[in-house]
Amino acid sequence: MSGDLVQKKDTTDYFVVVTPTCDFANDKADFVILAKCIPLTESAEFVAWRGPDTPPRFQGSNTKLQKLMADNRDGGQRERFMFLPGTSTFPDFIVDLQQLTTVPKDDRDTFERMASLDSPYAEKLLSLFARYYGRIGTPNLDVEIAMNRARTRVAATAPAAPAAPAAPEALEPPAET
Repeated sequence: MSGDLVQKKDTTDYFVVVTPTCDFANDKADFVILAKCIPLTESAEFVAWRGPDTPPRFQGSNTKLQKLMADNRDGGQRERFMFLPGTSTFPDFIVDLQQLTTVPKDDRDTFERMASLDSPYAEKLLSLFARYYGRIGTPNLDVEIAMNRARTRVAATAPAAPAAPAAPEALEPPAET
């Protein structure tokens, strides 16, 4: 089922199922799509926070780690990663939607289901998966060119500045009769 956390038997490899549940229910899935789960402790953000010392001093910046755990990783591709909090039976994980594996559905018994994501977290995972692979790559626009073009267009269509008021003429004394 979508959102199931599975462990490959006789290994320490964990994955999350991202094949839509309806494909299983309607017998449309010949293969199961799995996204790799990386222990949080192996992420670059955690390693930087932990530091190189033994025992760890945890003196690095925790801002990047907190953003990763809040599914708001710096550096682009925010949809690529999702944090999964651990339990007493497995560690904290980062799901990496770029590290996919497909397994024939008949080989599902080589994996053991460890947990299932509750709603709305399973749906969030599938939404991230769809957004990550459904995005369209476009070149970056040269914003400076667009800004200059806008400046030129506005200047060309702007009404002329009102004329400065004329200086008041000096009042001449009334003519004598």
